[in-house]
Amino acid sequence: MTKIILAFETSTSICSAAIWGEGEVMASEQESIGYGHASSLFSFVKNVSQKARVPLEYINHVAVTRGPGSFTGVRVGLAAARGFSLAGNLPILGMTTFDLLAYTAKKQLMADHAKIVVMDTKRGDLYTAFYDIGQDLPSHTQITKPEDLQAHVEPYKKSYTPIHIIGDGAAKLQTDYKWPMNVEFFPIFPNASDLAIAAAHFHETPSYPFSSDPLYLRPPKVYE
Repeated sequence: MTKIILAFETSTSICSAAIWGEGEVMASEQESIGYGHASSLFSFVKNVSQKARVPLEYINHVAVTRGPGSFTGVRVGLAAARGFSLAGNLPILGMTTFDLLAYTAKKQLMADHAKIVVMDTKRGDLYTAFYDIGQDLPSHTQITKPEDLQAHVEPYKKSYTPIHIIGDGAAKLQTDYKWPMNVEFFPIFPNASDLAIAAAHFHETPSYPFSSDPLYLRPPKVYE
């Protein structure tokens, strides 16, 4: 059976959906909406289904990010994934937003260095994940104050090992602080197209821990 993945990403202010099949993204749609993912997501899904000329009943996998990110956004995405899963008996390819961004950077840069993924919590600190060279899963995750992150790159300073800081928190870090020459910044956002590609890749890796459980690093603010 040909693998066809419906992917949607709602963990940040961007809402997006995509369909992947035959080894490529067949259609995608995204918009920076801030809030209100629930009111936009299903129209995005309908649109990409029509653009790709793939009826929803042909979908056989659902990919979704499970956090961290906006509490409400993560809930919307996971609820939608579970709905499609129940309706069509489809497996859910749930990835952390951290893993998605780390894989996307690795693919775009065509290089595999140590990585720190930083996501703006909108509360003055960062959701943070640390990836060693060659690792697809983080060594650990935590909430970090921006001013404390420099201590985490200090071990790389003397060795001149390249280290990439990735995610929507990267731009502010780059402009507000001084960093060693071997630190590079990539302020990218997660999106459904990249999620579909990553999910297809990791689906061929049986050891990857897909899950439909949310990843929260702190108690939620329900009005996010």
